[in-house]
This record gives sequence, C-alpha cells and structure tokens, in this order.
Amino acid sequence: MRMHRWALMRFEDRLPHVKPWRTTTSSGVEVSIAGVQNAEQGNPESGISFVPPQVRPVAQVTEVMLHATGHTDYEFVDALQVRLPKDPREGLETAISEFAAAIAILAETPWTLYSPKPYLALEAETQKEKTLLQTARRIVLPPPKVGNPFMGQGLGQPQDLAALLPDRPDGIMLLSAAVAARGGVATLHELFRVLENAFARGGDSLVKPLANFLTTYPSWDLGYEEDEVRMWVRDLRHPGTHADLRRSRRIAYDADVNRHIPRIMQATYDVLFNKTKWQTIEQSRTMRWAFSCALRNDGTVLTDGTSATFRTTGPYDHFGTWSLADGVEVTPTFPDDTVYLLGVWHFSEEEWAIFEETPEVHGC
Repeated sequence: MRMHRWALMRFEDRLPHVKPWRTTTSSGVEVSIAGVQNAEQGNPESGISFVPPQVRPVAQVTEVMLHATGHTDYEFVDALQVRLPKDPREGLETAISEFAAAIAILAETPWTLYSPKPYLALEAETQKEKTLLQTARRIVLPPPKVGNPFMGQGLGQPQDLAALLPDRPDGIMLLSAAVAARGGVATLHELFRVLENAFARGGDSLVKPLANFLTTYPSWDLGYEEDEVRMWVRDLRHPGTHADLRRSRRIAYDADVNRHIPRIMQATYDVLFNKTKWQTIEQSRTMRWAFSCALRNDGTVLTDGTSATFRTTGPYDHFGTWSLADGVEVTPTFPDDTVYLLGVWHFSEEEWAIFEETPEVHGC
C-alpha cells in the first residue's frame, strides 16, 4: 500500500515565483511541490523582482502544498476501517520537514507548516489492495484533542508583572519570546531558556529540581514525573538545541516537539509565577497565581469551572505534528483507474454508528 502525506507551507510574504518540482530525500522518500497559491509558476523573466510590504490584515501570501509518498503496512480493523502504523507516516513527515527546510533557505522568508484537509491518503498498489480499499470508508485517526487551554489570565484584568515578579525580569522577557515563537523547536528553545534561568541549571542537572517543583502544585495532580521532564531534556531539548551531535545522536524538528509544547509551556508558566526564589536551585513554591485550567499528562483537561478559556479547536492535527488548517482542502489528482482512500474525519452520525463510534468522542 502507498501512503500519501500533505502539508501546507505558508510564507509570510507573497513570493514572485514558485516552480513546482519533485525530488527524493536521502531516506528514499519522494517529495514534491504539489501546488502553489499566490505566486507565478512559470520561469521568471530576467531582471529584478520586488516583494512589496504586506498590508494588514495579511492576505495573498504565498502558499505551497508539499507532498510526500512512500510504502506502508496496514491493518484492516474491519471491512470499513483501516489503521496505519506510525513509523511510515512519521518518515513522510520527516521528509516533508527536510524538504520544507531546503525550500525555506531558497525563499529566505519566514514560514509555517500546516496539515490541510485531508492530509493523509492510501493508494492501492495490488489487486488485493484495490479490493480492500473499494469497500473501506475510513482511515482510523486518533481523536482530535480539546483545544489547549490558555495558561495566561487574559487581558480582562490588568496585572502588573513587574511589581508581582520584581526579581525575574529576564524570566518575563524570555517567556514572552516563547509565546511569540510559532511553535516547534523555536518555542521549545525559549521555554528552556526560562527554566534554565529560573533554576540556574541546564541540561540533565535541571531535571530533578524542575520535576520536584512541578509535583508540588497544590490544587491538582498534573501528572508531572521525573521521567517526563528527563524526556524533555534528553529527547527534545538536546536534539533541538545542539547540532554538533555530541549530546544527541540526532537533530529534532518541529514535528518531533510540537505535541509536547503545551505541557512544557504549562510547566514554564507555573515556574515563572510560583517559584519562590529565582536563579537558584531552590524548589520551594509561593502561590502567586493558579491555573484556571490545566492539561494532565494523559490528555485530560482540568478546570476550576469559573474562568477557564479554551481555544475552540485543537491547534495541531490528530497526530500532534503540525497545526491543522481545517479550511484548506487538498484535491488529490490520481489517475482515473486509481483506488484510494482519503483520511477524512468529518462523518455523519449514521456513519459513526456504522464504525461503532460516536461523533462526541471524536469531536466531529
């Protein structure tokens, strides 16, 4: 079976020319620019091109649809539903990340990756697979999560953080930079700068004091454990910060860290507001501020029921890889005799009943 994965690369400018092309990555994955919006696609004319400044609200920015394809195993849950292993999909996402990085260097323009609708498809390659896919209706996707709660208290009631946190102006500035970053490794890097500034420790020596502090939150058990914090450092922070491969055998991409950002952001808010002494290894807590809602390690969202604020949709796709652009639709162009199945997630109540699942569980 062949799997297809799409991602939308949205630039912050309208680029003058984008020419569709394809290549094969070092891992053997076929990747391509499958579509272009708001840019000339022919060969550029000789001479100088100008990229004008954007007028707010931003419109008409260049969007490029990236496509990766490769082989995958599969498991039919029943005649209507097929489940896919994660490794082939993650391999395609890594290939897209690498391809997007190369494009970004050539474009020299800020950009963001999104998952469009749909972002997955299966294509039959044998007669047996064609027979199976002809009756299939659904690629099984994890249920989308409730939109991440906002950690901050909002702007409804002004709060003087300089007066509340007079000993940690650097922490305030660093967390502001993390909020301004657009997810992925950039956000992770800024969040760890806050945590390292708070405890005057970095790397593995940060794990135990940070974990000890997080477990003392008084109102709820947020599920923080030393193993989770150690994973942040060794599997995310080191591969995301160090590129010399002395502390890590690989380099982390945005797709590797995005799903972990909400919990790390939450921990950083707790540290900034409630750590008693800044720039020390001390782990005592002074409750200057409490969460109105919080995310547990099992995905459960806790709320005090009074002032919690949620994003109306989950910021990431079902696998937590990239932000979900639900309003951007992919129209695959397969040959007429191709048998394929798109990874859609909007079904009627009758269809969910056939799948023996409920729309409430999946938020669709």
